Amino acid sequence: MLLFAGTLARSGDARASGISLDFPRTEDGPGIKVGGNSRVHPGFALGVGYDSNVFSTNAPRSVRDAMYLAPTGWIGVGNRRIRNGVLDSPVEASARLVDYNLSAIGGYRSYLTRRETVKDASRFNMSLRGRLVVAPARRFSLALNEDMSRLGEPRNFEASREYHFDRLHNSFSAHAIVRPATGRLSLRFGYLNRYLYFMATDLSTGDRTVNGFEHESKWRFRDRSALVVRYQWLWTFYLNCCAQPGTGRNEDSKAHRAWAGFVGQLGRRAEMEALVGYGYGRYEFDVNGPNFSKPIGRLGISYFPTPRTRLQVRAQHSFQDALFGNYHVTLGGEAFASHQFRWKMLASLGAAVSQRHTAGLPVPGRETQDVAHYDAATDARRTYKREDWLYSGQFRLEQSIGRLFVLGLHYTAHVTDTSFAIYYTNGDISPGAYQRHRVMLVGAVRY
Repeated sequence: MLLFAGTLARSGDARASGISLDFPRTEDGPGIKVGGNSRVHPGFALGVGYDSNVFSTNAPRSVRDAMYLAPTGWIGVGNRRIRNGVLDSPVEASARLVDYNLSAIGGYRSYLTRRETVKDASRFNMSLRGRLVVAPARRFSLALNEDMSRLGEPRNFEASREYHFDRLHNSFSAHAIVRPATGRLSLRFGYLNRYLYFMATDLSTGDRTVNGFEHESKWRFRDRSALVVRYQWLWTFYLNCCAQPGTGRNEDSKAHRAWAGFVGQLGRRAEMEALVGYGYGRYEFDVNGPNFSKPIGRLGISYFPTPRTRLQVRAQHSFQDALFGNYHVTLGGEAFASHQFRWKMLASLGAAVSQRHTAGLPVPGRETQDVAHYDAATDARRTYKREDWLYSGQFRLEQSIGRLFVLGLHYTAHVTDTSFAIYYTNGDISPGAYQRHRVMLVGAVRY
């Protein structure tokens, strides 16, 4: 429990369940045509980079930096591209029977250092992704989505190889879409399943499965503009968790989310998603911690001033289950811009900032015996809540050379600003604040 709390309380559920492989992958090329409309996109890249904070830690722990190599290979095949995680299928019905996209990527990050603990932080990552739509845009369609990843990551303190944060994450969904009458109205019914498994045995209390149902009613009043109503129900169940107080148990939960709003095009060059709703999360086995019951929503606008330029801004207020505590509440936004120059150079720049509250932290002495107390402010209020400010940024520059070769420069930054810290009964201290910067030169062969 000690290591579980130290890692997951400071990194939060985003790193545990989010898919962030940070591969030196480049944009696909023209591809190799197979069959009638499908194309295969293979590629290989070698990244040479610098990591300013291998263990994502802060004082009083040691902060270690290192150079690294990151060889990566990938292959994909499909008749449609994936855009923002969704298969880009046209809304008009046609003779197509199937739209699909299948891809796989794998890579290894090897730290170049004489320090054994940093060398032991070298990790292998891989991800498989599939999107399939049967009978797209017809009266009845079936959509299947699958994402499976092996995520390798060291702990947030300097330690030997056996103390790692490696995990398997799987996300599957199946949706049936019905379009009665003229097809303007579509009804989507779906089943969702997510699975999270930690490979380190001392983190096994974080193993969990999520099952759920979701529905969307969409009225399309233009070809690419619609009014929508969405509902989602998720049941989070921890597989190896405890049933008795005093052991730092994770809390099962049942969460409801409902939204209504607009999605689609605004004119010829802009797209918008504007949704408002309400969320309710119940943690019925936690007699000390709170439930969530507040408005939620998100707003996103994408603008395309030219066919080669994209500008995007997003904001959201949301909640999700937390591995250490009951839930996270996030309020924040992000901005992104990309441009394809005439000389085949692609540039992109993005930044995000959010305020994250974590509620229902285990009560020291009652729900956990490993934690003595938290930071002074949290203990004084006796609310057992945590507040973080999260900042991130990315910059990418990729220059195509001919049809096959790409040279690139990638930079990412992650900063957590918080006064929160965990004080353990054994005298150890785990501060929540840290910053990490990674820069990488990339050479790739792709088609």
